[in-house]
Amino acid sequence: MAHFRSFVALGGRSCRTLAARFVATAALAALCVGDATGTACAAPPPARSARLARQEASEEWQLMYLDDAKVGFVHIVTEQVERDGRPLWKTFNDSSMTLNRLGTNVTVLQTSTTWEDAAGNIVRIESESNMAAAKTRTVVEVKGDRAEMVQHAGGPPQVKSFDWDPEWIGVRAADRLTRARIEAGAKSFTFKNWTPDQGAFVMTVELQDLVKVTVPGRGEQELLHSRSTIDILPGVITDSWTDPATLDTVMTTTRMGAFAIRSVASDKAECLAAFASPETPEVFDRMSPRTNVRLPDPYGCDELLLRVRAADPEMPLPPLADERQVVVEAASKDDLLLRVSRVVPQQSFTLPLTGLTAEEQECLGSNLMIDHADPAITELAKRAVSGETDAWKAACLLERLAFTHISDKSMSKLFEPASKVCATASGDCTEHGVFLAALCRAAGIPARVAVGFLYFKGIWGGHMWTEVSLGGKWYALDAVLGRGGIDAAHLRLAADSLATSEIGRVFGNVMLGMTMDIDIAAYRHGDKQVTVGEDMQVYALDGGRYRHLLFDLSFATPAGFAVVPNERIKLGDDEIVELVREGAGKIEVAVIDVTYDTRIDDAKGMLEAHGMSRLKPTDLEVDGRKAKRFRGKKDKVDALALAALRDQTLLLITAPSSEEAAFEAIVSSLDLDG
Repeated sequence: MAHFRSFVALGGRSCRTLAARFVATAALAALCVGDATGTACAAPPPARSARLARQEASEEWQLMYLDDAKVGFVHIVTEQVERDGRPLWKTFNDSSMTLNRLGTNVTVLQTSTTWEDAAGNIVRIESESNMAAAKTRTVVEVKGDRAEMVQHAGGPPQVKSFDWDPEWIGVRAADRLTRARIEAGAKSFTFKNWTPDQGAFVMTVELQDLVKVTVPGRGEQELLHSRSTIDILPGVITDSWTDPATLDTVMTTTRMGAFAIRSVASDKAECLAAFASPETPEVFDRMSPRTNVRLPDPYGCDELLLRVRAADPEMPLPPLADERQVVVEAASKDDLLLRVSRVVPQQSFTLPLTGLTAEEQECLGSNLMIDHADPAITELAKRAVSGETDAWKAACLLERLAFTHISDKSMSKLFEPASKVCATASGDCTEHGVFLAALCRAAGIPARVAVGFLYFKGIWGGHMWTEVSLGGKWYALDAVLGRGGIDAAHLRLAADSLATSEIGRVFGNVMLGMTMDIDIAAYRHGDKQVTVGEDMQVYALDGGRYRHLLFDLSFATPAGFAVVPNERIKLGDDEIVELVREGAGKIEVAVIDVTYDTRIDDAKGMLEAHGMSRLKPTDLEVDGRKAKRFRGKKDKVDALALAALRDQTLLLITAPSSEEAAFEAIVSSLDLDG
């Protein structure tokens, strides 16, 4: 399955860069903010800094860390220039970060340039983001109290005019303001800024004390400490440490769930070395919230009861209530019992739709990412829904079209516009989300994207899907799965038409979500309701049989074998139990969540992913279901395997050939219905 571009555009910067912009994670999950305070970070030094009075050009290099891994750099140059006959200050910011998502390295390159006058008024902003193959370029020209923004993302340019607040100060102005406040002995202060990714926001800086802190590569230093927040990301805190003599930023840290994103003052050689050979830590698994138990057949789940808690007291829960998600109990504002349900329309809505609200009209428009005016998209949508007048049925046809059209389910894509997805037939969940939204809009059905989590093998992975509005209510579809609507294992955190460029706001709630604890309290498949107790033991040994209480399977345990349950919740670890005996090889039983279009013939590839080779299959039936028995090699040893498919659950049993009798005893006693 594909997940969205979470965790890839992280940044840290001095105050001069912060005032220019925050770098948004474009999967997701997720938004990571760089140093919001920069040098606005401490109690005032004892004497007036000579640097405050200087207005010279400057250059700085910052090495980027994810925990202890060097993953990229930020390079900032400030200089005085002349543009259109006016003396201006130009700040250029160049950054790179490389991370690993589920085995795929993804590099995000970003540049931004801000021009401002001597008073700190922004005159022009240029930015370019290269997320893997996707490139977005933005130019903003400010004239008095109005601004014009032109954006390119592969399709036709998008032009927007909007009101400009003169209190939105420039990069260098924010740096100078910060230094002046420190010199004046201020304990806290605020300023306003605007960036294409975030829109307008207010920065609050609280000045702390002179402290000793360990700086990577530099050892312990005594530095001025400050803490900063922005109003559009409540609870997200950036700590900064500043040289008390020069007021230059030495280090910044923003914590995101399990990770610390850090920037450290460095030099060109070290930063370019990190760019050439990044350490690329895997982020998707580590940053995704775990659940307490594995959920059987998640994509067939009709209802989930979730206990959602804020794991970090400084990070609030994002808004969770919507058409599918109902808060049934609130122990506190940070501890909720949430019911998530599969919801589909209970009445028919006829195309063309009429009486649309302003919000629905916005969700019919063509924009930078959902550019459904592209002729290829229009033609695809027209053919797919030809003759279908029921809007929900048409949307489901388009969901299936998007599922099949995107044949290259690539994790190397990050966030590409629908027209490019249509042309390349490639992408992960963000591409599926915008492409399906564009198809629906082309068919006259209001559509937007939703971001949040999708349950996947014991974790809540960052994900994007699509919602359509019918009769004033929003109904969800997921082109990654193509099932005709979504299950209860989708947890929405935000939804947006993508009519503006402020995608940082769209993904901000995913960052809050990464700090949540999300446990399963109960689930329902059809008429079957299962309650999951606190610290529930998910298996039982009964009369010589092993029984898994959630996956509804059991088998006789061979004589002489000890049962070793696996209750780890880890992405890629599908094993539920091992059977071992002294001096013999072990028998492993694994359960894999699969999509509805999985066939038993696909088991060969999954066994190969679990380390088997030279596989020779034989067809058979197990408990009335199609199955396959394999002979092959595992770790250079002759091995046996069984694959059996039940709904969206694939059971795999592997054993060394030396344990064939025990293997056959398990297979012959298998009960796939409990």
